[in-house]
Amino acid sequence: MLSSLAFAKINLLLRVTGRRKDGYHLLDSLVGFCEFGDRLEISSNETRDEIITEGTFGREIGDNNIIRKTLEKFRETTQWEQPVRIRLEKEIPIGAGLGGGSSNAATTLRLLTQIPNSPSLTGKELFKIALDLGADVPVCLQGKTGRMQGIGERLNILQPFPKLPIVLVNPNRKLETKNVFGAFQGNYSKPIDSCLVEKSWTQEKLENLLASKKQNDLHEAAVSLVPEIAEVLELLRKLPGIIGVGMSGSGATCFAIFKQGNPCKVNEALRRLNETTWWHKLTYLKP
Repeated sequence: MLSSLAFAKINLLLRVTGRRKDGYHLLDSLVGFCEFGDRLEISSNETRDEIITEGTFGREIGDNNIIRKTLEKFRETTQWEQPVRIRLEKEIPIGAGLGGGSSNAATTLRLLTQIPNSPSLTGKELFKIALDLGADVPVCLQGKTGRMQGIGERLNILQPFPKLPIVLVNPNRKLETKNVFGAFQGNYSKPIDSCLVEKSWTQEKLENLLASKKQNDLHEAAVSLVPEIAEVLELLRKLPGIIGVGMSGSGATCFAIFKQGNPCKVNEALRRLNETTWWHKLTYLKP
């Protein structure tokens, strides 16, 4: 049996830079990952494919899910017929802006290639399958701090973020990405200044980045659909010991990143969050 975590994705910066004739919006985003995610297990099966969904949010996943689509796409590309058993322990909230489905797809694709006697694929072939599955799947397949541009097809690996505490907070509301883009009314932004992202990251540089720049162009659209996002961000900004806050992806999950070496302030932040009814998770930025 093969096993791996599908890590939650965080958009520390997200710009909407334009729109193609086919309707797809063009993005420029600084992306990192957390040491928290869903667990996937894959093994060969005897007679048929079997997909099992468990965990906190497992019951919310339907039969026509991204893991099944990934498996079908893999079979279509490779003509491989060996039945498999896939077990997902779903802990990332669904429709949360954390790239949970995309990370599940990328991790499934990666594990499928590691099964003994499964077909070998080139990096180009894997990338094509990933992009066909969704805009965030290629960056999740890469799994490292990076800059994502276009519709997800332009990726650059960056220096990793420092391992800082980060708390994820969702007001128990789902947001479909297509609905957020449908509500997006803002002017298109210029791309992220390259000098901001082509650097080695320190706590201070990360703090300056989050403090001085508009963090997410989809913020207003997401708040128009889920007003509670504004409440979450207001509370996060008041937490002790933080270096910055933001909304990830198309929402509704927000985050606060803490300074290193002050567990008392992190504990105080968790105490305040425990007084709410919101889903929240303390984890770390993945180096």
